[in-house]
Amino acid sequence: MGRVGEGIAEIGAGLRIAEWRGIRSLLPNGYVVMALGAFRRADMRTCLHYVDKLAREALLGYFGQAAGAWVTALDTEARSGVECAAGLIDGIVMNPVVLRQLLVSEPAAASWLVRAAGKLGARDVGKALVSAASAASAGHSRLSVVRASALHAAGLLEEDAGKLREASALHPDRWCGASAREDLAGLAAKRGSEHGDAHFTCRAGGQLESNAMRLRDASDSRSTDNGSPRPPRGAGGQDESRLHPHRLGVNGVGGAG
Repeated sequence: MGRVGEGIAEIGAGLRIAEWRGIRSLLPNGYVVMALGAFRRADMRTCLHYVDKLAREALLGYFGQAAGAWVTALDTEARSGVECAAGLIDGIVMNPVVLRQLLVSEPAAASWLVRAAGKLGARDVGKALVSAASAASAGHSRLSVVRASALHAAGLLEEDAGKLREASALHPDRWCGASAREDLAGLAAKRGSEHGDAHFTCRAGGQLESNAMRLRDASDSRSTDNGSPRPPRGAGGQDESRLHPHRLGVNGVGGAG
């Protein structure tokens, strides 16, 4: 997977140079990377800091393309709720160029968008997203990350435990794999509750918490100090702005998210 923390630190250093020299064309993509890196660590304060910077660049005519649209949707959902991000989510899914770029470049995007569409009751948007993710997988058959993302999205929409299980096993991205396992455990808990199986629901809930812990571990193991402002720590030593992974991004992570 590479040394992500070191890469983020280098991008942060490059951004400071670009800002100082006024090289604006380099800023949007850098802000997107920094925002998504913070999002994966559940550090929403830093994520929103860079999204605000990205928004300012957009007003000046510099854009972060597909990933920029997605990270802005993440920001809007985190600040104001998924309903406020509905227009942007619909715009992403219904724009074939933006959506195609996003599905190939961001492995967590498909599942997050399906989850958001579900929260909004927009099943047609979810279906369009899953169809596009399947097409992206077929067009990039050698990329297991794209296939895993498509399976994760389809598993969420169809509530298909087999597809979620396959996605979690196939994903080369540990963060996204942990997200798929979390969604699988959530589906198991839901089905246990529907059938009145208290023992099964309890076990699934325990698995959900276990997967959330793995997700935190995957995020923390891939991050080092990147030179970004750190949020204050609470009395327990935890970042006050950190969110429980299962609540991150419309009650999920990979999707977020």
